[in-house]
Amino acid sequence: MDMIIRNQVQKALEEDAPWGDITSELLIPVDSESTAHLTSKSNSVVCGNDYFIMAFLLLDEMAEIEEFMAEGEQAKPGDIVMTIKGNTRKILQAERIGLNYFCHMSGIATEVRKIAILLDGTDCNVVDTRKTLPHLRHAQKHAVKVGGGVNHRMDLSSAILIKDNHILAVGGVTEAVSRAKDGAPHVMKVEVEVKNKDEAKQAIAAGADILLLDNMTPDEIEEILELVPEHVITEASGGINPTNCRAYAESGVDVVSMGWLTHTVKNADFSLEFE
Repeated sequence: MDMIIRNQVQKALEEDAPWGDITSELLIPVDSESTAHLTSKSNSVVCGNDYFIMAFLLLDEMAEIEEFMAEGEQAKPGDIVMTIKGNTRKILQAERIGLNYFCHMSGIATEVRKIAILLDGTDCNVVDTRKTLPHLRHAQKHAVKVGGGVNHRMDLSSAILIKDNHILAVGGVTEAVSRAKDGAPHVMKVEVEVKNKDEAKQAIAAGADILLLDNMTPDEIEEILELVPEHVITEASGGINPTNCRAYAESGVDVVSMGWLTHTVKNADFSLEFE
């Protein structure tokens, strides 16, 4: 994970200052040293510490960074999360990249924490999807975990999930599941998206391990769950958000997946303030 963070942050820094930070280089003496505080401006779950720190250390390996709040802790306005001491130019150059990661990831973690609280008392987990920003998947999915959610598959290589277009391409649910079961490694489950009771029956008969119940109402899901064997995992997806997630969880599904977690949430409010 450290190498993934390093590579991602390095690319972000290069994008932001391909030939350096001309403003800071013109205004700030090369040997100037400063202290800055990462300060919360809102009630937020802290997330993204490693990404924030990496932005500064990649530019100034001698920077001294002190963490006062760990990931997953609840910050309130005025709380100091970290303090950075180091070269002034480098702090200024790293500031925006560090904050971009930190505010975005903390925003996700904060909203996921709210969803987890909404689902408290049910046996249902909230999971993310692949609806993530390009090159930010690891960061966004990490934030989901920090907030109390669970990661779905990380990528197309890590799990078998037969979607509607796969089914159309091969000619039906039964054929799609059969092909996947025949070729899948013995350690890998087969999940299939179904849109109605008939497709659910076909998927179960073909040996699907997980049913993705797509764009159904909680009542429709309850009807289908009466047909599902105990060993088959069920996941509800499609249009699920904070206003309706509890109803879906109470339908009896094992998992609700929400693209909303990564493509709709707003950044948390943090700033970097110089002494």
